Amino acid sequence: MKSLGKSNIVNKPFLGKILNEILPKDCWHKISQPEGFYTITLEVRKKKDLEDALAAFVQGEVLEGDNQYFCDECQKKVDALQRDCLSEIPDHLCFALKRFDLDLETFQNVLINDYFELPNIVDLKPFTHAALSEKSEEEKSSSAENNIYCLSGAIIYSGSSPTSGFYYSLAKDREDGETWYKMGPKGKEKFDPKDIPKEAFGGEGRYRLMFLWLFY
Repeated sequence: MKSLGKSNIVNKPFLGKILNEILPKDCWHKISQPEGFYTITLEVRKKKDLEDALAAFVQGEVLEGDNQYFCDECQKKVDALQRDCLSEIPDHLCFALKRFDLDLETFQNVLINDYFELPNIVDLKPFTHAALSEKSEEEKSSSAENNIYCLSGAIIYSGSSPTSGFYYSLAKDREDGETWYKMGPKGKEKFDPKDIPKEAFGGEGRYRLMFLWLFY
């Protein structure tokens, strides 16, 4: 791609940035470290839907007690909040839902089969740095982006165990914005999006690993 002058062909539509923050409670010496991403991995276990998982993603961890944060500027330990939030979001956003996990007793991968709802439309504004920071409403408005994303496709794992299944995909036609297709062992066939809950939400008797593609 570099030789063709297309080195950013993947970065431009898919690369976003997450801000890793440490926010001390007893001083003003904040730390913010941006990190690029192509996919955001979200927890499914005990989460109701995508927004619930995103809320847990940005909730962060309070560093206190024996786990206090040492501030280099103050040269002392202080309570702090350590969290991640979205600072830059790409045109095409991909989530990987964590349907596989390691069983610490058997040290084998297991499937997480919790029921998990996927919206047709999601607003990412509440999970951005602008929304979570202490900016004024005017600053938030001036830094506002198009944060609305629509479900456009998925790669789904179907099987009773992590080693005895197969992958197939669902995709929306980009031209008409309504027609969906299913691509799997039977080839390409039309798919009714009303069946997405049955195909991808998981729950009792269903095993799914979903890579969720969203775009605006």
